[in-house]
Amino acid sequence: MNIKEKHEIKLILPWKIIVIFIIILIPGVAPAELFSPFLVLTGIILIITNKGIIKKSYLKKIWPLFFIFFIGCIGIHNYLSRNIIRDMSYALTPLSLFYAGYYFSDSQLKLQNILKVIIITGLIFSIIHIAQFIINPLLLLEKVEILRHSIFNPGGGVIILSLILGLLQYRIGFDNLFPKFIPRFIGLPLLFSSFILSFSRIGLVIGITLFISFIGSLSRINWKSLLTIGILALGLMLLILSTSVGETGTFRSKISQTLSEIAVSDYQDMADINNKWRGYETYRALLKFSKEGITGKLLGTGFGSVVDLGLSIKLGDSYMSEIPVFHNGYAYILVKTGIIGLICYGIFYFKLLKQSIKFKNSVIDEQILLSRILLGFTLTMMLSMYVVGGIAEIHDSEFIFLSAFILPRLEIV
Repeated sequence: MNIKEKHEIKLILPWKIIVIFIIILIPGVAPAELFSPFLVLTGIILIITNKGIIKKSYLKKIWPLFFIFFIGCIGIHNYLSRNIIRDMSYALTPLSLFYAGYYFSDSQLKLQNILKVIIITGLIFSIIHIAQFIINPLLLLEKVEILRHSIFNPGGGVIILSLILGLLQYRIGFDNLFPKFIPRFIGLPLLFSSFILSFSRIGLVIGITLFISFIGSLSRINWKSLLTIGILALGLMLLILSTSVGETGTFRSKISQTLSEIAVSDYQDMADINNKWRGYETYRALLKFSKEGITGKLLGTGFGSVVDLGLSIKLGDSYMSEIPVFHNGYAYILVKTGIIGLICYGIFYFKLLKQSIKFKNSVIDEQILLSRILLGFTLTMMLSMYVVGGIAEIHDSEFIFLSAFILPRLEIV
């Protein structure tokens, strides 16, 4: 490589790092109605700067999500414009993020560069989060549900991923992921404190899933991995059994009530509806789906459609009797794009799982590492889609971006 080529690389890398930093940062600090269109626009700009080139390998992996967008569009009727635009933006966001991942995978950027950006962003988020408790220490005395609504937590997924990467950086072969201005011995306590203070049940599940996947326990089923899973299950069981029936407002009680909260049922009592809202809204979504004809069941009711709640309830600052989005991402896809849309998501996840398993026994260390990381991201996206909407509702943007960055590298390592 001559001097001119080295100089070009030095000029190219900084702007790419900045764009990646913005892609990771924006979902944590901007509202969904802003960052989703921003990420879609970013994908369009990258396509233009790449002279409109869209790789066949990209289309081969992402075509199910393109098909979902198409199905959702053909089902549009006389719905509110803002609901239509929101759903379209939600469907386009993972497509754009996936393209961005493929785009940067072709550059001279190394995986370590991307992971450093993740950790720096995670540190920024954790400082913003913890600073609120430092300014007002009395917040620590509040109940969990009050605390979660009164504190701004900018990036749960990024913080969790940063924490896992920081804990395992030597095991996965990276010696220096933390910036010099916040070394590892300071960064890890910051990330861990923010993780604990988030009181997030799905965050705990994501953290455990990523950890055991990155160390390889999920890609090789043996007595060690079974023992790890057994210990985690036993710990969860003991936690539930040690929680008294009348205990409320604590993180322990929230964990013990998780399964009942997402249980799908036609709750009649308002107290049950409030406490088990995720299960109730999913029930109403499935009820709407069950009343559709063959076309509605196969193709859904289109982008912009809403679900009748059967009552008027205060959500946020206003009372609502219909909702356009809900916590269960699979129910969301089922209503908007039908059984075919749900099958498309199944195919998409199957493709990712297939690639992550394909290289688990590779003789190349980097392929093994990348396959483990991809497996962790895929399982995480599948789990979070059931509880918080997942990538169908623009969550886990960092995971889909990094998955797309990893996929081409798996093939060429």
